[in-house]
Amino acid sequence: MAELKSCPFCGAMPQCGVSFYESHAAEVKLVAIVECTGCGIAKRVIFNASHPITLIPFWDFDNAFDNVVTAWNERVGEDDA
Repeated sequence: MAELKSCPFCGAMPQCGVSFYESHAAEVKLVAIVECTGCGIAKRVIFNASHPITLIPFWDFDNAFDNVVTAWNERVGEDDA
């Protein structure tokens, strides 16, 4: 997993977490979030888990963290190099 960048608004370090829930259609959704510990701004990524709620594999959680960290770390005007 990539290292989290500091908050683009206040400069504080964020925290990261992931949770899951069952939707009305009985699909399992994973919700990954990065939230700033200073100003509270957050980035969330929601996607479908690959298995039922009792059998969610670790790689689904890893993918959730990777996706939300990548989204949080994006900065307008910054090179990918």
